[in-house]
Amino acid sequence: MLLIIKKNISSTLVEKLNSYFNLEHINSRVLRMNDSQYLIDIRRATKEEQAIIENVCNNNVEFKNIIEKISFYHNDKYCLTSRKVISEDTIVNIGGHLLGKDNFQIIAGPCAVESLDQMRRTAECLKENNVNLMRGCIYKPRTSPYDFQGIQEAGIEIMLKIKEEFDLAIVSEATSAKRIPSLLQFADCIQIGARNCQNFDLLTDAAQAGKPILFKRGMSTTVEEYLSATEYLLTNGCFDVVLCERGIKTFDNETRNCLDLGAVAALPYKTHLPIITDPSHATGRPELVLPLAKATKVIGAHGVMIETHYNRDLAKCDARQQLTLENFTNLCNELNKI
Repeated sequence: MLLIIKKNISSTLVEKLNSYFNLEHINSRVLRMNDSQYLIDIRRATKEEQAIIENVCNNNVEFKNIIEKISFYHNDKYCLTSRKVISEDTIVNIGGHLLGKDNFQIIAGPCAVESLDQMRRTAECLKENNVNLMRGCIYKPRTSPYDFQGIQEAGIEIMLKIKEEFDLAIVSEATSAKRIPSLLQFADCIQIGARNCQNFDLLTDAAQAGKPILFKRGMSTTVEEYLSATEYLLTNGCFDVVLCERGIKTFDNETRNCLDLGAVAALPYKTHLPIITDPSHATGRPELVLPLAKATKVIGAHGVMIETHYNRDLAKCDARQQLTLENFTNLCNELNKI
């Protein structure tokens, strides 16, 4: 069961309530949902323990007025992720920019960081289009070990310069736990890619890094499996999670993957977390990125991640699917009309 604490209750009082439960030998812990709200997570409470908890919450003079609601688990696989447990929409703050509920954001940048000149040209285009979140991946998980793996640590200095010059919030992918310390030097949000969707050790470590997480759905992961994997992030203390549908594998090869807009429409009924799409990876075709980005906004999602490059002929990975800067500007203009 979960005790959702009212907003703006001091951490001292919340910890005092939790200590009361611990003295009663109840297995409970405090989790911070956001800057102003906590919850107490109580796992596998017996009927006797539930009676103690409910009595304290309803009758204890010191504690009864701090409880917003008592919520029982509705799903054995995930609960903190569930809309039935936490009904209020989560709004994620990425470097001062809000994503979720009524806040639609575009995250854009090249498939991979390649050079300072490349990132400066891209950043200038983003700022001209009032886009404040930049994709800046210095590590790349690739299908073949012989493919470009990113410029790795050499990209840290580049991204620090871009942040300073253009005041952009950076989203960058952690391909393994050992990469997280490097990302923390410049990234405002850690991305977990589709290939690592069920890498539970990485999810646990990333959740404890203290940054928002952009979490991509695995290419063969069901919605139920995806939300269960997401639970690893929340149960390890990270509630600032943005879900990202980036396409799933199907029998058809017309597009690189199949953007599952049905899942995007269904997820807000199942979870309080914001959801965006990545039409670049989903289609692998630049001419399809705009219509699917429009569809994403129309069905009520909270943003899109778009790949763009100033010169696709020079791109070291996923060249074909990246929009030119001109086409990216057109995409921004079209989305602003919706």
